[in-house]
Amino acid sequence: THAVLQPLVDLEAGEYVVTVFVSDSGSPVLSAYSQVNVTVCRCDSFGDCKSEAGAFVGSSVGINFIALIIIMASIALLLLLLLLTVAVTSCGRRHHIKKGTGLLVGESEDDIRDNVFIYDEQGGGEEDE
Repeated sequence: THAVLQPLVDLEAGEYVVTVFVSDSGSPVLSAYSQVNVTVCRCDSFGDCKSEAGAFVGSSVGINFIALIIIMASIALLLLLLLLTVAVTSCGRRHHIKKGTGLLVGESEDDIRDNVFIYDEQGGGEEDE
């Protein structure tokens, strides 16, 4: 926030730090000292000050909501890129398995079928006894 004040004495244009004492009339009395940044400038006939923008920009604290959204989206994008990189590298490793080194060890695909015997007969059921 800001306020337009007129000084009681002539001051040079610039930025000043003013200590303010605030107290209330409650019971118990609460009070505190606070420092306020003040910009003194020469105003034109309309009351506009050319250097007041510098005080408002320089005294801002924190980040706004849009900047926070951009930061969160950037972090999510980096995590997605990392996940994609891990997925691509793990898929690429599966194709490099050579024959004879996997779960089914053999020199050719025919080695697995060597133990299967085909008789081309059907079971007789009750007549087999």
